[in-house]
Amino acid sequence: MVVPADAKGLSLGKPDKKMGQRGTKTCDVILDNVRVPAANFIGGKPGQGFKTAMKVLDRGRLHISAVACGMAQRILNESVAFARNRKQFGQRIGDFRLYEGTTQIQQSIIGRELVGRD
Repeated sequence: MVVPADAKGLSLGKPDKKMGQRGTKTCDVILDNVRVPAANFIGGKPGQGFKTAMKVLDRGRLHISAVACGMAQRILNESVAFARNRKQFGQRIGDFRLYEGTTQIQQSIIGRELVGRD
């Protein structure tokens, strides 16, 4: 259903504290005895709005996953750049033995990045 922002009984909770997407403000929407005309139901009747909301959430989840992948790529890029440039004991820290807890896949990716190969 579509509820006008100035509807009597509608209020907003405190803004959510989030890591990452601070540009999007989210909070609880509180409906206290709010009256909504039947014409405001998405699809014109009760029950259609849920399907539409799920479609919107599916797209939102895809967006969030893309943002997370971008953040992970940036972290990897910055880490590799740091390992290429930072020297300790007279050599690049990227030349030292990699952390033993990293997986083979991570080591392969990091190793490729350190030598500049795709």
